[in-house]
Amino acid sequence: MDKNFEQIIDQYARGLGEVIVDDQRLEGWIAYKLPETGLDNPDQAIFMLVKHNSLPLLIDVACDPKLATNLRNKYESVVPSKLMDERSWNRVICSGQLSQQEVLDLINLSYQLVAGQLGIELE
Repeated sequence: MDKNFEQIIDQYARGLGEVIVDDQRLEGWIAYKLPETGLDNPDQAIFMLVKHNSLPLLIDVACDPKLATNLRNKYESVVPSKLMDERSWNRVICSGQLSQQEVLDLINLSYQLVAGQLGIELE
């Protein structure tokens, strides 16, 4: 995986729409979230967590529960998230088993899922 992949992910996530980047939520992790609109739990707006400067890079993304299980069964580098709901969140170890495009696609899917759960219409 490209050693600048964390920057690629950051630019990609910011390009999805209005995104808030919060590096204060969890020590060493950067939270990417949609704008909060009166949520009881602000964590509901998070669509991705990135472990800053980790080697290999670790990202947690929301996923449909059935797809989450399928990905875990298919790839050793996809495991349940340790920080979010492990039923519907995966941790992707960016070791090269998944291509950069596949990881970006998972980020896009996560963004769409969380936006849909929040009732945010995407362009």
